[in-house]
Amino acid sequence: MENSNGTKTLGRRKIAMRKIENKSSLQVAFTKRRGGLFRKATELSILCGAEVAILVQSPAQKLYAFGHPALIYRIDPISRHRCDDGGYKAAMKMEKRR
Repeated sequence: MENSNGTKTLGRRKIAMRKIENKSSLQVAFTKRRGGLFRKATELSILCGAEVAILVQSPAQKLYAFGHPALIYRIDPISRHRCDDGGYKAAMKMEKRR
């Protein structure tokens, strides 16, 4: 493939699905994917009127929760105290902007 200035590019390639072995790369990928997952859950809830709750455990064994609208408070109280509800707070900020 060539781009507009005539240089060759790699284009779109298939990437093999395999576990990330490097611990720091794994944590970075998890953090980025978690944010995207929470964003998509918010969109699903807003566009379809669905109630969405997600619990995710990181490679570092931390538990993250997301609920829209405010489903975090329906989750088991023990899990809720272990959760970082930053995803919920981000969803509420996004909802206020609309």
